[in-house]
Amino acid sequence: MKDLDIAIFMVNGVSADNTNFWLAISLGNIIKRISGRNSFKVFLWNHDHKNLLVRKIIDDYSSEVVELTINDVNLDSYDPDGEYLIDKGYRFSKGYHVHCTPLQLLYIYAEKHYSFKTLFTFDTDSWPLRNNWDLPLLYALYHDKMLVGIWRDELKAVIPPYIHPS
Repeated sequence: MKDLDIAIFMVNGVSADNTNFWLAISLGNIIKRISGRNSFKVFLWNHDHKNLLVRKIIDDYSSEVVELTINDVNLDSYDPDGEYLIDKGYRFSKGYHVHCTPLQLLYIYAEKHYSFKTLFTFDTDSWPLRNNWDLPLLYALYHDKMLVGIWRDELKAVIPPYIHPS
């Protein structure tokens, strides 16, 4: 089993225009702006695995990214105990939720192959804006915080502030 300080989970959707530039921006900023003080891997569930541009993006970061697709798991043996169900429109194979099921499958895979201290999740349409983004989050976690998140209040004139799920 390999030791990591940080496991980063992402779910990549299918690109409507077949470009998937969000994935390129997100992966690039997560990887290039991380402090380098901590060992990490990005565990990426890829719904768009047939897209050649996505293949190229992932290949550009092959040493930092572990990709899983529907072809890498057997959903017949997946036990979704406790998995909550939302809108039926957000489903993929066998009726499983398109986002929470892949996150759980990434966790199962990562926990089996790696030992990690901290888990971060990112949406592919979100990314860090500053260098060393991991350090303040880790500081908070290592100093009595159980959970940290990104506070979104830039749209407070339209929607109430909230902690973003990534």
